[in-house]
Amino acid sequence: MTTAVCLPVPDDTMEDEEEAIYGFRRVKMFEMAPSDDPKLEERRQRAIYAKKNRDMKKREVGKLQHEASALRAANEQCQANLTHMYEVVEDQQRKIEQLEQYLSDTRQQLRDRDEQILNSQKKMSHLKAHLELIADGLDENNMSRRLLLSLLAQN
Repeated sequence: MTTAVCLPVPDDTMEDEEEAIYGFRRVKMFEMAPSDDPKLEERRQRAIYAKKNRDMKKREVGKLQHEASALRAANEQCQANLTHMYEVVEDQQRKIEQLEQYLSDTRQQLRDRDEQILNSQKKMSHLKAHLELIADGLDENNMSRRLLLSLLAQN
């Protein structure tokens, strides 16, 4: 039967009182050499298996923590991009509203000018009708009549 042997190991971590007081640490089952005692060897094998599982679990947890950290960073970047895009959308929306207002104002100006042109055409039509009446009231050989008829013929 093999017994646990204590070896001197420099103490950096101060894991337990014995280590802190004596500067020695107890040898773990998984660190022991193979034993002829079947029960002790079975305990050692189970300790090795448990140590492997703990180490594997630590690696897996570390990997998952690293992945979670990377995903958090990616999420933060996506949130920043999303915030920026919201700002761009709001800016574009303001520009669209300004352009719609400009278009509305321009359409109103066009309607006003169309109305002015229509009013001017009506006035011209009335003026032309008056000039025709005046020309009809003058003698055929009258110089004013010829001048009025000549003006009316040009338009």
